[in-house]
Amino acid sequence: MKRLWVMIFGLVAALAFAKDPLVIEAKTYRVVQTQQDGKTVERLEEALGVRPGDVLEFQYEVSNTTIDPLRGVVVTVDLVKIGGLNPDGSKALAYLPATASVLKLGEVTLTPDFSYDGGRTYGKAPLRRKVKQLEGGKEIEKEVEVRPEEYTHVRWVIPQLAANSKVLLKLRVTVR
Repeated sequence: MKRLWVMIFGLVAALAFAKDPLVIEAKTYRVVQTQQDGKTVERLEEALGVRPGDVLEFQYEVSNTTIDPLRGVVVTVDLVKIGGLNPDGSKALAYLPATASVLKLGEVTLTPDFSYDGGRTYGKAPLRRKVKQLEGGKEIEKEVEVRPEEYTHVRWVIPQLAANSKVLLKLRVTVR
């Protein structure tokens, strides 16, 4: 009986100290521009309160806490869920073009994917969608570019994250 209790205690202790293999630490900063020696300088401040027009930088430190590489790591940022909606139903956050991190992992360069349809489909920027328009009394289907402020999701697909390593993912948005 004593041996059984030791085994159960050992199992509970092992589970209590087990770490998640993938840890994501998220931070949000307000981007502040100031003049210094006649030049515009940016600095990041803790985003304690924000107003429409403020630029925010989201940073995600993605860590593999294991001694083995992790394959197929997907990090998705839902801009609608993070920012919510304004009273008029518009998104409260608008993605700023070309601000999502491009990762260089060894020989591989990883560019983020974007979605404008709530995360149903993803593609590289600039995104395109088909719309129906009336031209000359006929309904035609046209392909148009999706404006970056219409993006709802940003996603990085990391084929392999090395053992005990970290990557820093960043993107910027404007508060509406």
